[in-house]
Amino acid sequence: MHHRASLSILSLTLLLGACQQPSPHAPQDHLDVLLNLPHLGTQGLPYAPGGTGVREVKVSVLDAQGQIVRFNANRDADPQGQQTYFVLTPGVSQLKLSLVRGVPYTFVSRAYDQGVTNPARTLLAFGRIEQSFTASGQTLALPLKSVLGTGSRLTSLPLNMVVPGQEVEYVLNVSANGHSELRVPQDDLQVTYDVQNGVDVGTADPKRGVVVRAATQATGDLQVTARVTGLVPSGQDDATEGQVTVTARVPFAAQVGVGSDLSAPSIQRFELLARLGEQVTVRGTAQDNLGVVEARIYSGPRLLRQLTPSDFTGTDFSVTVTGVRPGEQTLTLLVKDAAGNEMTADLNVPAGDSADTTAPVVTALTVSPNPLRTAGPVTLSAQASDDVGVSAVAF
Repeated sequence: MHHRASLSILSLTLLLGACQQPSPHAPQDHLDVLLNLPHLGTQGLPYAPGGTGVREVKVSVLDAQGQIVRFNANRDADPQGQQTYFVLTPGVSQLKLSLVRGVPYTFVSRAYDQGVTNPARTLLAFGRIEQSFTASGQTLALPLKSVLGTGSRLTSLPLNMVVPGQEVEYVLNVSANGHSELRVPQDDLQVTYDVQNGVDVGTADPKRGVVVRAATQATGDLQVTARVTGLVPSGQDDATEGQVTVTARVPFAAQVGVGSDLSAPSIQRFELLARLGEQVTVRGTAQDNLGVVEARIYSGPRLLRQLTPSDFTGTDFSVTVTGVRPGEQTLTLLVKDAAGNEMTADLNVPAGDSADTTAPVVTALTVSPNPLRTAGPVTLSAQASDDVGVSAVAF
């Protein structure tokens, strides 16, 4: 009887000892971590005037072996969990997870123009960061960097030819992956320029563009190449460091020097689209045998707007001018070519707002969270456009 009692006490001791040893993934080894995407809702991602291009961001967590970490319904790291990624939006840009203390994790963020499960999605931004945690309540800022697109442009004012010795201003517009209308923020890229038959004057911000002086004697075209370094797509869902090349080429005017061009630019069109108070929207067409290098809009002696290369599509432009005084006014368009020849055209702007019969267009309306399951704050966002301008948005 005494022998049996000793065995029972020994078994009980071993059992209690086993209960006191925590498992590698016991709850007491977990700690809460707040993941934050600070760029969402700000201009830190590919954007278009009036709205952002990113709709959803997929966040995945990898372990030290590069395997996907699973999570249970409570967002605890759990090998038996069913959740393998999380979705953030401009309205919900924070995420709280429970992770194992001291384990090195890799956090991968992928920002898309569509829902993360949409087969037609395009990767607009990508980020990757490694981190381990030793205390609860720590916050990790998830990095996101725009993915460069092949639709980037290097443009000058409409230019058919270049005169030897002429200075030409080029504007660089770097677009996002798959979206020529979305711009990449300057912080997400680096730029260098190669110039053939000319020199970089060095007076411009390279991320905005370049000013080039054409050679006084040339055997070929003036060619400017922008080499943009940043993230480039690597498949549908990944990106890697790479380069996008953008080239602009203009031929030299044969045997033509500054001052020997006697042909002034021509203005085929300069007309009013709409007036709203001190804002006037106009469009026009201007061209020259060597190319228009400068275009301005005046009201009397006051310069209202200096047109830039981005205002032109070929020889056409459509812009909104601000600062037009009340009452009937006359606007003057002045265009100049490389030889200094000028041409002007006047436009009468009646007093009062013009009738606008074209309704605005809403291209996107989103609600976050969606679906709404419990009472709480709701974020509504919309993208709206109009031929004259959107003055207000109401829900």
